[in-house]
Amino acid sequence: MAHILYLEDDRVIREVVCEYLLLQDYEVDLAVDGQEDLVTLTQNKYDVAILDIMVPFVSGLEVLEVITQTQPQCATIMLTALGDESNQLEAFNRLADDYIIKPFSPLVLLKRIEAVLRRTRNKPELTNGLEVRQENFQVYYNQQAMTLTYLGLDQASRETMLDQIDFG
Repeated sequence: MAHILYLEDDRVIREVVCEYLLLQDYEVDLAVDGQEDLVTLTQNKYDVAILDIMVPFVSGLEVLEVITQTQPQCATIMLTALGDESNQLEAFNRLADDYIIKPFSPLVLLKRIEAVLRRTRNKPELTNGLEVRQENFQVYYNQQAMTLTYLGLDQASRETMLDQIDFG
């Protein structure tokens, strides 16, 4: 089953969500502040990270950025009381997969976890640091967006290059 990292500083919310996750047979690691979350990230690989934004020491947005750099295969769901547009846009700009505003339904959270797992488990692996994101027609090398220009490649070179890329 999926391995989930859950960052939440509110004890009641953390315990309720954790119970729902465990009932679904998810393996869950808990963190109560961003600093603890960063340490946990270095010790394990995760399928999903559920992150509150307003937590002590290191914000959930900063943790999100570390996850996208170190564990790009990990889906991320922001679970926060911050419902304003600017925070949502900031999270999506930092490559969050979903954004849920508190108060929320734990059952809906479970369905959103299922949805991001479906999408991310079908995601092609990186090939030598190269990733093609068809949804926005962008190419990334080692998580950095690349600017591409047209090169007049001969047919053999073009086929060799295209063989290296998994278009999903």
